Amino acid sequence: MIPRDGKLLVAINGAYGRRMAKIASIHEIATAAVEFPETQPVDPQRVAHLLAADRAITHVGVVDCETRNVESHRRRIVPNPAESGA
Repeated sequence: MIPRDGKLLVAINGAYGRRMAKIASIHEIATAAVEFPETQPVDPQRVAHLLAADRAITHVGVVDCETRNVESHRRRIVPNPAESGA
């Protein structure tokens, strides 16, 4: 799903986000991460700031319901299978 020359930004706010970052690392996918407290949702403004600062990011991985805010930055969203019912 993420090409070899792609880069994943993982928004981590709990165990599933940490797992997503670990899986990306195992598969040698270039990864950036931003962490949030487990009791708070992902802050779309912080994600937007990181996307603006790092044009190499091609995909965003997030375990949250706020993905609609990230889509406006024309990056591909990596869905969370646990949330999507896949």
